[in-house]
Amino acid sequence: MTEATKIDRLEQLLETNRPRRLIVRAHLTPVAEKRFQPAGFPEIGHVFYDDPKSGEKVCVVDSAASMANHLEKICWDDARMELHEDLQGLPYVKLMTDDVDGTKGRKVLVMTTLSEGHRLASDYFLDAEWESVERKGKRAGVSGKQFLQEQFGVREIGEKTFTPPSARLDVLRTIFECDPNSLVHGIFFAAFKDIKIPRVLTAFLEAYGAGRVAGAGVKFDPIGKTESGQPIFQTEDATAKDIVATFVVDLDQIRSFGHGEKGLKGPEKALLLGLALWKILRLVEHPWRYRTRCDLKLEKLEAEGIGDDKALSALVDMKALLANAGFKDRQPREVYYPAKVLFAKKEKKQKGAQAPESTGGGGAADEAVGGANQEEAPAPESTGQDSEE
Repeated sequence: MTEATKIDRLEQLLETNRPRRLIVRAHLTPVAEKRFQPAGFPEIGHVFYDDPKSGEKVCVVDSAASMANHLEKICWDDARMELHEDLQGLPYVKLMTDDVDGTKGRKVLVMTTLSEGHRLASDYFLDAEWESVERKGKRAGVSGKQFLQEQFGVREIGEKTFTPPSARLDVLRTIFECDPNSLVHGIFFAAFKDIKIPRVLTAFLEAYGAGRVAGAGVKFDPIGKTESGQPIFQTEDATAKDIVATFVVDLDQIRSFGHGEKGLKGPEKALLLGLALWKILRLVEHPWRYRTRCDLKLEKLEAEGIGDDKALSALVDMKALLANAGFKDRQPREVYYPAKVLFAKKEKKQKGAQAPESTGGGGAADEAVGGANQEEAPAPESTGQDSEE
């Protein structure tokens, strides 16, 4: 299948008379043992429930938020500290700060929109300096919030903001050009209140016919310097007849991202669909450690409406999709946050006092060009989507 044919096939899947969703199921099995470690939390433990049809026990191995974390992590090459080679040219945003010796400049990578849980909507990016412009003969920083507010067409009405429904496609266009990944996994801008885009790709991992495996461990302190002594603690794993990762791609939502000459065009929508499928294949085609004792490998892949895993794999050519969407060899956007503001100590809240809200209105941008009264500002906190992300 040629590159053009692959792109055509993806665009055909997005035609209005095609299915509303694409569902992919990956049947997995532990790499070495029969048991595995599901997600769990203190005082809550692992989540088990009864299947309403079969009555068998089902264990939640990973939630939608956790799966989104995994699907974003595979985009990054830790060894080279850059995007996976298949994704070179895909736009994303890098948050940079000053070097460790205090030299002012954009030298140290702090995070990216692929690693920060709230993606482009994180206050870290909204408060950072995106551009520097000349105002009244002086250089002034433009924050991420200011930049995006203008590009989105967000209007200020008193102390509130309002995004006209007619500006929706401008919002989508801007996010796509800055960070297409934010459209794939969903995004909520708390700073603008009314801009919230659901996930295109939703995934969850569950084990069917599951059972509990109780275990225990002990911590030794031969020198005796700690106060914990020799505690014995309980552990719990699980077994299952079948472990299934389910991926749902909302084709209707991708279709809604553009109409005619407005919003995203066919090749750009195909890129989003291709990126979602690439993430799925990349996560399941090699053994993946979902956590310390949860190392799983693929047994079988099923895709409703497409066929087997070979048919699905034949649709995805990210380099061709990126070139066709106009993203070939594009460099990531670097934004700047001064280290003395980013890593400043948080101010202690007085009893009964309300903590100041991050405005995204240029705290870091002003500081970057010598703005006043910014040195003691606390580092911003994200206030976006799921806590697990």
